[in-house]
Amino acid sequence: MEQFIKRLSLCTLLLLWLLPGSAQAAICPAIPIPEELGLTCTDRPGDAFTPPSASIAPEASLFSAFTGLTIRRLPADEDTSDRAAWLQRQVTVDLSGLGSFFTGLADDPDLPGQDGDLARRLEDTGSTIASLGALPLSGCGEPELGPERSDLECHWDSSGFGLAMQVRLVVHGEERYALRAWSMNDRRFLQLQALANGFDPAKVT
Repeated sequence: MEQFIKRLSLCTLLLLWLLPGSAQAAICPAIPIPEELGLTCTDRPGDAFTPPSASIAPEASLFSAFTGLTIRRLPADEDTSDRAAWLQRQVTVDLSGLGSFFTGLADDPDLPGQDGDLARRLEDTGSTIASLGALPLSGCGEPELGPERSDLECHWDSSGFGLAMQVRLVVHGEERYALRAWSMNDRRFLQLQALANGFDPAKVT
């Protein structure tokens, strides 16, 4: 009997994995992107164990890692009761890859210049960008809390390199969504904010 129950449990888990579940969804249709912006939305539909998410990034851009907008449906067990604290916990971004990019340029044997000044500046730039990933909350304003939408906007500047970020919690019935937009380009950041404002959770398919 015990062996039968174990097999039944395994079969149930397998069915949950293979069959379409409530977690599967397409988020991109809920956030239309004007073609002239040169941005692409990529869906990650999720499964019975992982909620769906989507990411928006520039198309074929050398600096695409500097910019992005992510949307993810929160799992039922993620605690957002303290919305201000939840928003602050979302203030993270991995810029280590960008730092390595500039450091790699500094090591290129074909780098112009003979005195090493350009290489040092590139190394300093790489270190500065990588350090921005720590994102101290001192760069953030006060959270704006509402019943259906709560926001936190942050701005950092280090050695002439700035980073702007907005994190948002959207409540739609029983569903909750986390949005995070960031960019080191002011114009692009405003575009991402406009896209985030146009997100309609009722159109998640």
